Amino acid sequence: MATPMYFTHGRLISEYGLAKVYLFNNQLHLEIGPGHSLWAYEGEEEQYVQQIIDPFGHCLEIGLGLGTSSQYILSFDEVKSLTTVEIHPDVIEVYKDVNLIEDTRHSIVNMSGIEYMVQSGRYFHYIFMDFYDIIDEDTILELRRIAQVAKQVLHEGGKIQAWLDPFTPREFAEEFYKILG
Repeated sequence: MATPMYFTHGRLISEYGLAKVYLFNNQLHLEIGPGHSLWAYEGEEEQYVQQIIDPFGHCLEIGLGLGTSSQYILSFDEVKSLTTVEIHPDVIEVYKDVNLIEDTRHSIVNMSGIEYMVQSGRYFHYIFMDFYDIIDEDTILELRRIAQVAKQVLHEGGKIQAWLDPFTPREFAEEFYKILG
């Protein structure tokens, strides 16, 4: 199988099932599935700094990716714990190869975000969602479903935030803000 054009000059760092991590232009890139399907890259850190505002207490993150947002959330002293829920077991395995966070406050669970919130019986002070690669009609529907469940497991005074791709079309961005508002 040929390496996707995008990563012609990159180096395969880790591969497990459908998940691959490449080093390209001094940044890690996560690809899921056959062909080029970029899900995350380290260069998103600046976006997380702008979009993750004051996490605290017991936190829930839906979507692992390369763990960049996990690392940022854990950099806040007010964070007591971070549970990251990832539906793709292949992503968890390549993550362990390239981004092992050595922080006892962090745990990773392999299941869907909704399933975890319903079954765990836990409540959270801060919930961050980043389980999608673009925001479109399908993503908006899924965000709405997950946000409804997230609001039910949110401590009073807690907050829910989500990653917003800076290239999201205006109509989807407006709907995104309504869902989280």
